[in-house]
Amino acid sequence: MDEMGIADNVDESDVEDIDLQEEVDGDSLSLEPPPANISPLYCLPLYSLLSSEKQRKVFEPIPDGCRLCVVATNVAETSITIPGVRYVVDSGYEKRRVHDPVTGISQFSVHRISQASADQRAGRAGRVQSGHVYRLYSSAVFADLEKFSVPEILNKPVDQLVLHMKSMNIVKVGSETCSQ
Repeated sequence: MDEMGIADNVDESDVEDIDLQEEVDGDSLSLEPPPANISPLYCLPLYSLLSSEKQRKVFEPIPDGCRLCVVATNVAETSITIPGVRYVVDSGYEKRRVHDPVTGISQFSVHRISQASADQRAGRAGRVQSGHVYRLYSSAVFADLEKFSVPEILNKPVDQLVLHMKSMNIVKVGSETCSQ
């Protein structure tokens, strides 16, 4: 494995819909063989709903003479370490669920990440050898990012959380245990 990388911040449908043989962002890719000095990419998806069997493939040895490219959601940001990752490409965006308490509707939408998330993504590269993060945004944009992400609990419907706690036989669930 001479080079490995993670493309971060895509969701399951984004990961599964990528066809590197045909098209990326509307530009047709050449199907000509790469120059002799560039090893071919071995691309694998990684997201939380992917079967365990398929998730394990990112930890297995790759074919000789190939470079591993992992196209991943935020699952690769903090919860795992893929050995040998040298490069991370960070879009600076994440798709997250946001709940509107007025309408009671939750929806997924794309938002800028926080500086803490950007640092986590950068930390995925070069854990066992030298590495680099390629941020697809400027240092000025980075400086304008929030320091930390909004806690996930603030983007979830409270009723679902309370019902889940009740199902776990947590008996003291109510407004006296929550602060506003």
